[in-house]
Amino acid sequence: MFNGVVRQLLLPDIHDTQCGFKLFTRAAAREVFARSCVEGFAFDAEALFLARRARFVITEVPVCWRNDASTRVSLVSGARAFLDLVRIWLLAVAGRYGPIIDRSSP
Repeated sequence: MFNGVVRQLLLPDIHDTQCGFKLFTRAAAREVFARSCVEGFAFDAEALFLARRARFVITEVPVCWRNDASTRVSLVSGARAFLDLVRIWLLAVAGRYGPIIDRSSP
């Protein structure tokens, strides 16, 4: 359900924002994390959203994943993550993340 909301609100073309690894160039990491505001479970979605806004190339590649049965998301944490998605969207609408960067110009 979380993934569906992420795709509706923020990242329609990214299939999975929560599973796997994130790899950033130094420039991309500085740009993205200097603007980030979310510290909880939805920080991945915000980072990818900011990378997309900054027009960095995002590529999804498969990884081998082993589930850890002891990893759980509580109802409170899950609810907070959904609220963070709305917060990311509202921050973007309000201009808190700054202008979209045009990387096509030299």
